Amino acid sequence: MGNVFEFNRQVTFDLESARQMLQLVYRITSEVDQQFQDLSSRITMAQSAANQELVLELEGQVQSLIQRWEGKMIKLGLEPKGLWLVDFNTGSGFYCWKYPELDIKFWHAYKDGFTGRKPIDADL
Repeated sequence: MGNVFEFNRQVTFDLESARQMLQLVYRITSEVDQQFQDLSSRITMAQSAANQELVLELEGQVQSLIQRWEGKMIKLGLEPKGLWLVDFNTGSGFYCWKYPELDIKFWHAYKDGFTGRKPIDADL
């Protein structure tokens, strides 16, 4: 039957469980990113055609898409930190993943952000 995940829970991840969750997170993010890219292309075409009404409508769809993605990540117990960027709480910091990375290879302390990422094998 596969893994069943509880939703809206406060969770901490060890590296193995974070990597298992990443399979689902990657699939969701990949699908949403494709939709994002399609909408972005349509916005560019609408801007070229000076169709401001369509541009505004498409921008609203982009915003809604991003909000839905963020909501899904939160329900999985993750912390979205930016566009296609999530943190997995370890209890002492975060494993940090950004699409399209294929694995979780970085972590950072609670006080640090994306720019403070370090390889997992460094001081974890």
